[in-house]
Amino acid sequence: MPELVANYKNLEIVEHAFRSLKPINLHVRPIYHRLNDRVRAHIFICMHAYYIEHYMREKLSPLLFVDEQKEDVTQRANVVDPVKRSDSAKKKDHTRRTADGKYPISSFRDIIKNLSVITRSPVKAKDHKRRV
Repeated sequence: MPELVANYKNLEIVEHAFRSLKPINLHVRPIYHRLNDRVRAHIFICMHAYYIEHYMREKLSPLLFVDEQKEDVTQRANVVDPVKRSDSAKKKDHTRRTADGKYPISSFRDIIKNLSVITRSPVKAKDHKRRV
């Protein structure tokens, strides 16, 4: 029975994935296709975008307000009770810094917003001669 309840609670991950496919995180707008190949391609792009987001969240978790030491189902007295945040997560919440104190903690959306302004622009100085 505890495994059943734990799996039901893990539906949150699936629900988050579907919410992310909407314009909240991935900004994938609805596109209305009629041809099977285009529908498949659109779904593939959406799922690939979600996978990239999931991978980024996993790798950036030390910089996010994420509990990296979540309780395992087997460690909990009652699986129905809400999950308690670990001491390290509470410390991250309080100090708003990483465990080593080097970097500020941020939300995933803020990190994406900051990354979105990074561009690569070729610049050519006037009268600059290239060295050989």
